[in-house]
Amino acid sequence: MEQQSVTSRTIGNAVFFAEIERLLAEGRSVRIRVYGTSMEPALRNGRTEVELHPYVTDNTPQGASSQLHRGDIILFRYGGGHLLHRIIRTGHRLTTRGDNLWQVYEFPNPTDILAVVRLISTPEKRKIVCTAGWRFRSLFRLALFRPLRRLRRALYRHIPTLRRNQQP
Repeated sequence: MEQQSVTSRTIGNAVFFAEIERLLAEGRSVRIRVYGTSMEPALRNGRTEVELHPYVTDNTPQGASSQLHRGDIILFRYGGGHLLHRIIRTGHRLTTRGDNLWQVYEFPNPTDILAVVRLISTPEKRKIVCTAGWRFRSLFRLALFRPLRRLRRALYRHIPTLRRNQQP
C-alpha cells in the first residue's frame, strides 16, 4: 500500500469559518478540531473534534428554541466571530456559556446559529453521541462540580506565582 503524505497549513479564522458556513448552508455535516479553553473539560483545546450538523430554523413562533435543548452545544456567530458554547437556558431567549466560564453569558440571535454538535471525538478515540441523556449528565456534572472547578482554577492561577517565589 502506498502511504499518502499529509500536508497541513494554517489559515485565518475568517477564511476557515466562511468555508464552514458554506458547507453547513449546503446541508453538509462538518468535522472540526476544537481550539480554545472555554469549553474544557468537555472539549479539550486542540485535542477534541466535534461533528457539526446544520441548524435549520423552523417556521414556528418559537423559532430557534423549538429544535434546541438545554445542554446542546451550538456553533453561532457572536461579536464578529464564532463561538462553540453550551445552551444553558432556552425559551423566550437562548442563553449560552462556555463550560469553563462562570461569569460570561451570551445571548445569540436565532438567525446566527449555524450548527449543533451531534458527535464528540475525544483524544482517547472515544465517540460520544450527544443524546438527551448525555446533555443531562453534562449539565449535572457542571452543576455538581462547579465549586471544585472554581477552586481548581484559583489554584492554577497562583501556581506560577508560587513557583517563582520558591526559586533561589
